[in-house]
Amino acid sequence: MPLDLKEGAVFVTDAHYPRHKDDFLALLDYLISSPPPQVFMLGDMFEFLCPYTPYTVQANKQAVEKIDTLSRKTELIYLEGNHDYLLKKLFPSTKVYALNEQPLILSYQDKTAAVMHGDKYAGGAYAAYTALIRNPIFILFLRFLTIDINGRFIKKLYAKLSQKQICGHKEGFAAKKLSLVKNYPLCDVNAIIEGHNHIRISEQAVNLQYEALAAFACNKSFFKVEFKQSDLCFVETSLGALKNEQA
Repeated sequence: MPLDLKEGAVFVTDAHYPRHKDDFLALLDYLISSPPPQVFMLGDMFEFLCPYTPYTVQANKQAVEKIDTLSRKTELIYLEGNHDYLLKKLFPSTKVYALNEQPLILSYQDKTAAVMHGDKYAGGAYAAYTALIRNPIFILFLRFLTIDINGRFIKKLYAKLSQKQICGHKEGFAAKKLSLVKNYPLCDVNAIIEGHNHIRISEQAVNLQYEALAAFACNKSFFKVEFKQSDLCFVETSLGALKNEQA
C-alpha cells in the first residue's frame, strides 16, 4: 500500500556526515523543535554507518541520537543508501527501507511517486558489490580479516572517504540519467524521486516527472514539498529559510 506524501514534508539526502557537521546537527535540532509532518532521508546521510561495525555508531553518535529523537517527533522515513545500511535496529521508531525494499511508493493528490536512494537499478558489478557490503557475515569477516580492533580499519576508511571529492558538475549527466530512468522497471508511477547523484535535476518527460535531489553535503540544501494543483514541487531551501518562515 502506498504511503501518503504530506504537503510540507522535508526531504534531505546525501549529507555524508560529518561533512558540514555543525550545519547538519543544527538542521536536526530545528526539525526536532519544529517538526514538519514528515521527514524523508534518502540515504548516505553518513559517510559510513553500519551497526555491524560498532565504531561507526560511536563516531556518529551525535547525529544518530538526534535522528532517533526526531523519529519520535514526526513520521521519519529513512531509505538506506550505499554508505548507511542495516539500520533498522539502530532507529526503531523510524520507517527504514533497505535497498531491496526500494523504491517506496508514495501517493499524493491522485498520483503516485517512486522514491529511492538512487542506486537501485545500477546493475552489473555494482549490484553485486552493493549486495556484498550489506551482508552482515561479510562485514564481520572483513573486520576479522583486517584486525579491526577499536575501529582500526574503519578509521582508515573514514580518512579515505573524507578526502574524496563528491561534489561538482557532471557534464552530460542529466541527459544520460534521464535515458536510464526510462528503463527503470516501474509501471504506473507519475514521478521518480532519488538522491545519490549529488546533483539537482528536475525534468518532465512523457507522463513522468523526474526529481534528483541535490546533496546536503555539497551545498547544505534540502527540499520542502509543495502541491501546486496536481503537481509535485520540491522547493530547495536552507535552514535560514525555514527559520524565516516561522518568524
